[in-house]
Amino acid sequence: MQKPKIVPEEFYSHLKSHPCQDMIELQDIRHEAEDPQTVSSEAINALYDEGKMLLCMGKYEEALQCYDRLLEISPSSKKALGYKGLALFKLKRHAEASRCYEKALTC
Repeated sequence: MQKPKIVPEEFYSHLKSHPCQDMIELQDIRHEAEDPQTVSSEAINALYDEGKMLLCMGKYEEALQCYDRLLEISPSSKKALGYKGLALFKLKRHAEASRCYEKALTC
């Protein structure tokens, strides 16, 4: 996997450490709770894993949904912003990706 030029190294190196073949089947927890503050840490971790799996599979729009849900739960999550930026970059939505990276770096 070649590193895209505008992706900060910290986000790219984290993605490389989670190969797709090691992903397990995950339950859909996008709507586990109406109140984002009541979502369990296990559900949050599962949502990150689901997003990473979708990125690996090239399902960037679906991955964006995971990261948008994570950002509803924690609007200043550097990790969610970074992964959202990567999904946007893969969709060739570079201006939006850059905004995500910039926001992640200032949180």
